[in-house]
Amino acid sequence: HALGPVPARHVLAIDNRLIDEHSDGFACRDPIECVFEDNIAFGNSDDGFDLLGATRCILRGNIAFHANPEGSVNGDGNGMKIGVRGGLENLVEHNLSFDNPRAGIDLADTERARCYNNTVYGNGWFGIWSEATRADVEGTKILNNLCIENEKDLGAIAANTITQIDYNAVSDNNIHTGSIPLGPNSFLNF
Repeated sequence: HALGPVPARHVLAIDNRLIDEHSDGFACRDPIECVFEDNIAFGNSDDGFDLLGATRCILRGNIAFHANPEGSVNGDGNGMKIGVRGGLENLVEHNLSFDNPRAGIDLADTERARCYNNTVYGNGWFGIWSEATRADVEGTKILNNLCIENEKDLGAIAANTITQIDYNAVSDNNIHTGSIPLGPNSFLNF
């Protein structure tokens, strides 16, 4: 069942490795209006943060790194994943996610996600990823992020769901998997 507004603040989640697929640093199924703020997750066998089905949740000021350190087949390895299977209007801001084998920040299929002022570095898949295409709803905004030395910096399944992508600093040309162009105020190869 869904949780009400429960804050998770100032928590360290390290070395959860009991079951590869479900040993996240922070995990919550179908949270509603929850706040995850100023936490650190590293060395967990699945994701640092996994907010499955999140609705109007906030990830702010968190640090996630070195997910799935053993490289298990069943562990996902995202730094922060929010909104899988029907997420709605989540806010991801002022986070640091680095050295994860998958995405630094995976907005998954969150409709109308807002992703601002994050730093994603050295992740093995995408720095920031969005696939909010299930309902084909526009409204996702990806603004003012620093994405460097990820396998691919920014990506999206369908460009028509991204309302605004601009003011980002990236280390590659970011035209990946249907992602729309960076926007006129972004920095490329800085």
